[in-house]
Amino acid sequence: MQFVLVVYEGPEGLAIMADRQKAGPYFAAWGGFAKTLAEAGALAGGAGMQPAHTAKTLRFDTEQPTVKDGSFGGTEHLSGFFVIDVADLPSALSWAAKAPIAPGGAIEVRPAVGGPA
Repeated sequence: MQFVLVVYEGPEGLAIMADRQKAGPYFAAWGGFAKTLAEAGALAGGAGMQPAHTAKTLRFDTEQPTVKDGSFGGTEHLSGFFVIDVADLPSALSWAAKAPIAPGGAIEVRPAVGGPA
């Protein structure tokens, strides 16, 4: 069963990523997490994302969508996602709990619709 682990950074994680001395080890920890998922045969895909200020958001409040600078989110910033293929929700939650996210961040675990073709 596929699940998407959606990674949201809080203020502390954003500060770590902005600090050159701290960012390297933090990103290395995420690389290690991805490697562990892959070695276990659970990694089906995923990607990191550029900072929220690089985003464009299309709003559909009228007939024609409007484009806004920045992300849709509030205090947490979507920073990436993993697609994992595991037996069940408890397994997906167990993997999410092992993620090296900074305090104040969050990981949403959501079942994927469908799966590989």
